[in-house]
Amino acid sequence: MMELISKLPSTKYPMADVTQWLKFKNDSHKYIDPIFAGRLAAFARDHGKVLQITSGFRSYYEQVALYINSGGYQDKNGNWTGGNGIAAVPGTSWHEFRLAVDVSDSWAKAIDKDDATKSQTTLLKYGLYKPLTKGNGSTVLEDWHIQPIELVGVAKADRSKWAPEVRIVDVKDFQRAFGLTVDGIIGPQTKAKAKEVKELIDYILAYQKQKYTYTIKGDGTRVIEVDPLNLRHVWLRNSDSKPASELAKIYPNFINAMFFDGATCTVYRLLIQDGQVLSEIKSYDQWPDKGTFIVYKDGRVEVRTIGRDNFNTLDVPNIHLAFQGFNLDYEANGSTNLKESMRKEGWGQSNDYIYNRVCNRGAIGYNYKTGKVVIVKKKTDASGIRLAIREAGCKTINNDTCGIGLDSGDSDALVLDGKVILGTSRKQVSILTFD
Repeated sequence: MMELISKLPSTKYPMADVTQWLKFKNDSHKYIDPIFAGRLAAFARDHGKVLQITSGFRSYYEQVALYINSGGYQDKNGNWTGGNGIAAVPGTSWHEFRLAVDVSDSWAKAIDKDDATKSQTTLLKYGLYKPLTKGNGSTVLEDWHIQPIELVGVAKADRSKWAPEVRIVDVKDFQRAFGLTVDGIIGPQTKAKAKEVKELIDYILAYQKQKYTYTIKGDGTRVIEVDPLNLRHVWLRNSDSKPASELAKIYPNFINAMFFDGATCTVYRLLIQDGQVLSEIKSYDQWPDKGTFIVYKDGRVEVRTIGRDNFNTLDVPNIHLAFQGFNLDYEANGSTNLKESMRKEGWGQSNDYIYNRVCNRGAIGYNYKTGKVVIVKKKTDASGIRLAIREAGCKTINNDTCGIGLDSGDSDALVLDGKVILGTSRKQVSILTFD
């Protein structure tokens, strides 16, 4: 059978026969920490009643279902948000770590239901306690939820450290883990699942980062998709600043990125890489707020308008890469259209030349459904490149545009596998490399 090795002390609190004193509504939920289960059994025994448990161990997928049913969802960056607070965020519930139960007995729910942890004398005798939390906007305390006392004050990031070690020791364990009929017989279904698991294991062991993908649409739009953490910025200054044709010999895959001053090799404006600010927002910048494309070290991506006033809200040490252009989500700075937004960000000089000019343009966005950074290249104006990035799937769950416009015209460049796809004789200062 499945073997669970507890990390809780085994002799500190009373223990009793789990099979006699605990009854689980669902058979799969009985696989909770064995020491925790023994304490619950002793608690039930000493009250002379079998403890009815409606929920014990939950798989991650069960927790996801509960969280969604409570009103939660995943945002554009894959983070769980929302919900009424009744169900914990998937991956953080003590049920998933086999260290919590929900009971249905009125007698058990009534015990210590109004007491702070240190005053829950009845439960503490058995090494148990009720956190007595409640959902958002609710006045109902969860008097049905019981945990081991050792978990008081444990941070979410440390919860997995308390989970019992799980050892699969036979065929029935395998069947149980994958929702098959638990009979210990290696039949067609068990063999098929084993093959599926083996293929997954082989894939994991052989996995390498996927290279970029490149497609050309019927209207000529070029679309490149890359993994977020594959992006790197290269700031080319002085003698390092060269045309795309020369840089292709050094950097096999890159696009042009930030707007820049070729005479001084200054980039506009904010540039962060590996948790370090490489180019800061200047105190004299007349238009400090600009669209900012941010990739965090954990692979999350977001697009924000960042300036002097909200720079301190950035989690700089945890940023893999952040750089600026013009925010294609013009509503983000309170504008009613892209032209107005670009003026607010300082891109409206010379009668909105950057907005109006039809030329080779680039934009970079994020498709939260695929988890990919998307780069688009197209001959169009600023409004056209916004439409192109949206058509490439770079929209949030709320249908907002998730991307920024990059430098364009003579600065436009695209090099793939050492071949110049787009480029001029202009020397590059800011490029994004990838593989």
